Amino acid sequence: MAEESTEGAVHLLCLTTSSGVPLFCRSSRGGAPSRQQLPFSIIGSLNGVHMFGANMDVTLRSARTKDTAVVWKTFHDSISLIVLSSEQGSPELRLERLLELVFGAMVLLVGLEELTQIRNVERLKKDLRATYGLIDSLLLDSELMGDLTQCVDCIAPPDGPLLQEALAGIAEEMGSVFASLVARGRVVAATQGWWRLGAPESVLLPWLVGTLPVQAARDYPVYLPHGSPTVPHRLLTLMLLPGLDLCMLCGPQPPLSQVEPQVLERWWQPVLEPLRACLALVPRGLPAGFPVHPDILGLLLLHLEQRRGLFTVELGGVEGPSPRSRRRLLRSFYVLVTSSYFPPEAGSLEEKAEEQGGPAEVARACYVVSEAAEGPGGRGNPGAGLRLVAVQAGPRRLLLLVSPRSPAHGLRGLATRTLHALTPIL
Repeated sequence: MAEESTEGAVHLLCLTTSSGVPLFCRSSRGGAPSRQQLPFSIIGSLNGVHMFGANMDVTLRSARTKDTAVVWKTFHDSISLIVLSSEQGSPELRLERLLELVFGAMVLLVGLEELTQIRNVERLKKDLRATYGLIDSLLLDSELMGDLTQCVDCIAPPDGPLLQEALAGIAEEMGSVFASLVARGRVVAATQGWWRLGAPESVLLPWLVGTLPVQAARDYPVYLPHGSPTVPHRLLTLMLLPGLDLCMLCGPQPPLSQVEPQVLERWWQPVLEPLRACLALVPRGLPAGFPVHPDILGLLLLHLEQRRGLFTVELGGVEGPSPRSRRRLLRSFYVLVTSSYFPPEAGSLEEKAEEQGGPAEVARACYVVSEAAEGPGGRGNPGAGLRLVAVQAGPRRLLLLVSPRSPAHGLRGLATRTLHALTPIL
């Protein structure tokens, strides 16, 4: 019954670790929100088997049935999160990172102290309602990739230096070292202080701004899960254009009423056209004239040291799979190469090898070719014959989704040339 009720769905459960009291349950089906809730008996069984293992000094991390994957994770011996996914090809890596980001979202909007020193469960349930919008967006089929890669989704504006100069000026005048321009959840430009934000707030803050209802200005209290989990900051946002927000992390000053007129009149009016050009880049992420080989249907570029990423599936024409299918293919391929071939972080395998005194064995490239279009089942299948290739050079990792017409023997050269062209951007 449990597998039937979760077919094609993702269910997220949050409970108190000590007593197993459910705090909330959020669900999605087919990449869209769902009101379907798991029966209490299933919730109790899932938590019960985890608690039984803990009492026997055994940590239960994950399990898999015929068509459902389950992952458990406990945070600070206070909050337990459980995720069930019956979506095709749901790997443990993706579900584990989802749970980490969900807990980060809870800390971001509620604060760590409320989650680790639970005095009133009913009050905590009420406070956690503020996290539902952000958490639900993490369960849905998003155009972003930061939830999986743990890197900040970015775009590459053609007038980046102009925007950076204006952003640095307003941040200095307002007394904030943490400022950024966010276009529908993607960072366009940011101050050095903003880039120094740790995980997961570096991913969650722009993601949060992209999920909030449209408003001209906001004064939003947030905690920083890594930098300040118990003392809130003020997240000030000003809508410069529909879909494009200026974001700043501030202390008690300045009041929002003093910020808005100064920002609009002095700093951003001179760069209005470059701001409009930024919105035109979403969701492509790259300037219109940027040279990309016509066989490339989608790409994911990561700078692992800076924790920045550029992800787009809006490069090719109407041929081949839909944008949603392209996103899923690249997400699955990312999990494969991260789990099997490339280290999660640049240099980690080399460092490990040096500690062991042996040679470092690090993959530089890998590729996958799906069933050929001429083979059985290939006709009429938009995904047949697609190529997926990944290369890594230093801190940069590039994943490409390539058309079937591109020869397999040329994939590494195509990826290497594309990475070279993209290097100045990220």
